[in-house]
Amino acid sequence: MRIFLHNLVLVLILICAVDTRAADDTYLMAALDVVSVPSGNELDVLAAVLTDVQLNAFPHRAPLRKGYEQFFKEVLQSDEVNVGLAEVYMEYFSYEELIELKKLMSSSIYQKLNRSMPHILKKNMEKTRSLIPEYQPRLDEILRAEHYRVQRKAQSIKIPSAE
Repeated sequence: MRIFLHNLVLVLILICAVDTRAADDTYLMAALDVVSVPSGNELDVLAAVLTDVQLNAFPHRAPLRKGYEQFFKEVLQSDEVNVGLAEVYMEYFSYEELIELKKLMSSSIYQKLNRSMPHILKKNMEKTRSLIPEYQPRLDEILRAEHYRVQRKAQSIKIPSAE
């Protein structure tokens, strides 16, 4: 009888593990249904926005713009990005919420928002960039204070002798 119970428990564990895996797969599939990777013009705009971010950080790489855009298009369309984004959605939404979100995504207003988002991001970036000169004095002030703080902290750290 003891062996029978032991085997029964093992079978139940295996069954539960399979059911959990199936539930996880169903959950992931629901999340993948919600992940929306842009295509066509929207993909071009999003790749351009990401490229602009890189080139703003590294202006000397401006001649490589087309290479950056190609890279971002490839990355954005990769399975790894889709699954990674789906996993992020799974952190914030239950299975039931993902089903509701998918229903919402089929509405015309959501589809318009989705199509417009890369353009909205691009324009927002341009507006933000145009404000930088106005805020430059404040940035300089903050950076001076931070530089001073870092220097003081470095001076307070005792360096052990090599004896």
